[in-house]
Amino acid sequence: MLKKMSSLMLLLAFAVSIVFISGCGPKGAPQELLDELEEVTAATEACEAKVKDNESKMVDMEKEIQMKESRIETLTQERDELKAKLGIVK
Repeated sequence: MLKKMSSLMLLLAFAVSIVFISGCGPKGAPQELLDELEEVTAATEACEAKVKDNESKMVDMEKEIQMKESRIETLTQERDELKAKLGIVK
């Protein structure tokens, strides 16, 4: 009988502790905080999309710079060849 009583007391103590633990656990976040979180998340996603777009534009501009530098080299060589043909010395 003492064993049953101690088992019952232990079960009761466990049940009471579960009630206190779950009652003291984290509460749901306030709606204002959730709205703010959603707003910040949307802003972050927009910024990330803008960064991707700008990175793509930067790659295109770097290609354009390389093409223009190559064109400048070609034109400089042509100019120098024409100067040599005409006998113009710098």
